[in-house]
Amino acid sequence: MVSMKRHNKKENDNQANTVRSGKRMAVVCLFLATLFSLAAVADTPMPEIPKGKGDKCMDDTDVMRKSHMDKLLHKRDRTMYQGIRTEQFSLKQCISCHVVVGQDQKPVSAASPKHFCRVCHDYASVKIDCFECHASKPRPQAAALSVPAMPAAPTRSDETSNNTSATGGSL
Repeated sequence: MVSMKRHNKKENDNQANTVRSGKRMAVVCLFLATLFSLAAVADTPMPEIPKGKGDKCMDDTDVMRKSHMDKLLHKRDRTMYQGIRTEQFSLKQCISCHVVVGQDQKPVSAASPKHFCRVCHDYASVKIDCFECHASKPRPQAAALSVPAMPAAPTRSDETSNNTSATGGSL
């Protein structure tokens, strides 16, 4: 009976040692996995986010990075369903401040991977559908949009003076 108790105690000790060594091995594996994943993250290139034109965004940079879509959707709902139009958090305002120019010194559109929105969205594999309806680059200034004046419509007196022949007579 005593030898049986000793045998059971040895068996229990062996099981406890096995569990402890298994826990140690798991901790070592977890530590090594964390170490390797941190090294992998350190080697991962981060997107180079173009800076906006202004000194400060409409909200704190971290807030805008995390919740800009919520703000845009809220703005959309207020505009579309309640008829409230303001400049704050308007997509037009964002686009005009965060414009990126190409090599030709003209604003790039959302078709370009250099577009402000695309830099992060491409990195995160998030599709942008805003620009299926909205402009992805600022509109040219009003002066650049001016259309040359059309000639005035001919008056009745102009029509009669144009209906003369080369000899000076009426047609």
